Amino acid sequence: MGVMQEGHYSPRSLDDSFSMKVYDKSIENLDYGKKFFLQSDIDQLSAYKLTIDDQIKDNSLEFFDKINTIFVKRVEDAKKFYTTLLEK
Repeated sequence: MGVMQEGHYSPRSLDDSFSMKVYDKSIENLDYGKKFFLQSDIDQLSAYKLTIDDQIKDNSLEFFDKINTIFVKRVEDAKKFYTTLLEK
């Protein structure tokens, strides 16, 4: 957190606006083509939209752990799906 606020070349305020940007960017970067996350995943993750800044301040990785767990599961689901299609 110190690096982000003091050592970063362009320090950002850790606030709800920051949280929303991190949330949106995380979803966009992981699921840029909307190929993996289900609407239910987005609904579940949206609970973190305004709390990422608080988690960073508390040294918590809850959002990042959650989004990673869901993403890995959806990639595995996709592998099963396309493997079946390619067999046909």
